[in-house]
Amino acid sequence: MNAKLMHARPAPSFSAWLAMAFRPFYLLGSLLAVVTVLLWGWGIAPPFGGTTLRVDPLLTGLFWHGHEMVWGFGGAIVVGFLHTAVTNWTGLPPLAGIRLGALVLLWLITRVAATFSPSLLGIAIPAALFWLAAAETLWFRVWKRQQVRNYPVPLLVLVLGALELGFLASIGDQSVWGNPLAFLEAGVFAIAAIIAFMGLRVISFFTSRALSLEQVPTPAYSLGLTVLGAEALACALLFDAPRFVVLVLSVATGVAYLERSVRWYHPRIWENPMVWVLHLGFAATGLGILAFGLAVWSESGWRSAVLHLITVGGMGWMILGMITRTALGHTGGNPNRAPRGLRFAFFLIGAATATRLFAGLCTILSVNSV
Repeated sequence: MNAKLMHARPAPSFSAWLAMAFRPFYLLGSLLAVVTVLLWGWGIAPPFGGTTLRVDPLLTGLFWHGHEMVWGFGGAIVVGFLHTAVTNWTGLPPLAGIRLGALVLLWLITRVAATFSPSLLGIAIPAALFWLAAAETLWFRVWKRQQVRNYPVPLLVLVLGALELGFLASIGDQSVWGNPLAFLEAGVFAIAAIIAFMGLRVISFFTSRALSLEQVPTPAYSLGLTVLGAEALACALLFDAPRFVVLVLSVATGVAYLERSVRWYHPRIWENPMVWVLHLGFAATGLGILAFGLAVWSESGWRSAVLHLITVGGMGWMILGMITRTALGHTGGNPNRAPRGLRFAFFLIGAATATRLFAGLCTILSVNSV
């Protein structure tokens, strides 16, 4: 038999695309992030359609941008990653085929509705179904294997979904549900909690494997301080807690993230981009949480800028590093070797973070000069 035929890669197919959750969700989530950021950067946001085909959707401007980045992009990556990870943890068959396709379809319908629908229920119904289905499939797998340490995983997903529904409800009636921006910020911290949950499990392990170093153990208190701290901070924002409470929670949680970063650090991490990108992402998330509390306490104009230190820097580095590693590990690649050009992409995340912080500084200076 021809050796070339024996070693030929199988032809791409739709069924292969739906064989594991990371494949559709990483691709679609990343495409959404690129399109959304480009449109927002050019000052383009719903409503679309001009005067003849104009549609007046529920979500416009900042609310649309924030919703799609937190629950659209962030939600896709979280669901894709957790379903892939749970398959590894439990050894059960992955979510695939028609069931995965249905979950992807719910996500796509929510994206279209968020951009064009004038109805609250038109967005909320597919969004709720998406989060419930995602949590149910995760819960079934960890429950079947009785993996008690993984029981929080579907709960973290449900919390993120509940915050999306609260955000939509608050846009419909702020007098009852409160400020939509509070739900938006809470959604960021809910994703930060998921980053902590996963990062505490894998960063030290990946570092030791990639660099042949001894693995640094992660004590149980770190999980509590980071994950519960971020969720508590989300609750404080939702209930409009006093600024001092937000400050204390932010400082305690941010320091917990940074304490882990310091203990994980080894000078050799800079030898491998697939390692240092995860360390930078985790540290930037902690630094952003710490700075957020200071910005809230001082009532300065830095609040939005430091929130982007978490989303662009922390989540950007962590997500790009983790989706690359997952994709390589499940497609026969080397997860400890950065593909060509990806190191430059890691640097671009840093440049984007610095640019957003600089833009925040310019805004503050211009306001103060008036």
